[in-house]
Amino acid sequence: MRRLFFQLVLIVIIGTVGYLALFQRDAVISLFQKAKSTLKGYKEAKTPDEAMDYFNKAMESRDYNEAANYLDGEYAVQFRKVADKAEQLAKAIDDFRHAMEQHGIRSDKANAMLADREPFPKRLRVVDTIQKKGDDAAVAPVAVETGSQLRAVGTAAIPLKREAEQWKIVLALTPAVRLIFDDIDRNGQDYVNAINVVKNRMKTDATTKDNVAKDLEEELRKARQP
Repeated sequence: MRRLFFQLVLIVIIGTVGYLALFQRDAVISLFQKAKSTLKGYKEAKTPDEAMDYFNKAMESRDYNEAANYLDGEYAVQFRKVADKAEQLAKAIDDFRHAMEQHGIRSDKANAMLADREPFPKRLRVVDTIQKKGDDAAVAPVAVETGSQLRAVGTAAIPLKREAEQWKIVLALTPAVRLIFDDIDRNGQDYVNAINVVKNRMKTDATTKDNVAKDLEEELRKARQP
């Protein structure tokens, strides 16, 4: 009897798992992602300030999939689409800068080229009090702290909106910004490869303080070729 009971329980468990996998897949994935985010210290933003704080934390960590959770609309869709490639590119740039420091290489030109390939700013610094506009809208005065392809945002008033109980940042998907997303999607991995090639040359002394910028410029040029 006891054995039959456990068999029935097992059948129920297997049936439940099978049902969830077949018919509630999105819900299961959503719950898993929320649990994963919570473990990393990210929660639903209950206030506009929390939305900015969590977003900036994710951006500084180069965790663009988490950052996308605090964005709204089509911008969020396109941002998430390139999140993995952008993260690889950003980390390659970080590693390159670290290699330059290790080898005592200083090059303003190389740093400028890296800034031009930065996919996103590391944070949107809130420069004044976030002003709420009713119960479901707010405006955050922000400034981009680091150079990136999106540095043209400059200092701006960024709107936020509340969806259900969570606040999200509303960024405009302009034609210029869409071109940047398209470039990351199309050439992101090639940029990573180009940056890593020059970084590895630094490790083997195949490039020097004098020609690191020239090497980087040439590799990035080849990465943009069809």
